[in-house]
Amino acid sequence: MKQFFACIAILGFGLSFSSASRADDPVQSGDPTYEVLVFWASWCGACGTVLKDMGELQARGAMTGATVKAVNLGDASHAAEALKRKGGHALQLVAEGQPLADQFHVKQVPWVIVVDSAGRPVFEPSRSAPPKYVAQHVQMDLALRL
Repeated sequence: MKQFFACIAILGFGLSFSSASRADDPVQSGDPTYEVLVFWASWCGACGTVLKDMGELQARGAMTGATVKAVNLGDASHAAEALKRKGGHALQLVAEGQPLADQFHVKQVPWVIVVDSAGRPVFEPSRSAPPKYVAQHVQMDLALRL
């Protein structure tokens, strides 16, 4: 009987310990650790592939620990409509994205950059992967980091 209560006490302690550590862990608590910036424009055909794929990953919850933002480099007045047409409606829209593009020296679209919580770029899959594979590369990179 003493063993039974000892197990309950240990399990109870373990549960309270793990829930306390989750509150301190930004990934477990739901606070994003990384931002995935998807630079796009409404006139860009290949951008639709990247936006749709990233939107699907975001909607499925496969981007835990990251916030995905669609950074518009086109006409800001129609950015929300264009993003929806391209399948990126699950992503956060940054309608006026040129300042971010200048900051990260983005010269073409689609372009994807993963940045850490300090705003430092940690991964640029667009340098090595064609648009149809960018979302997979981002998901793999985040899985290794988190």
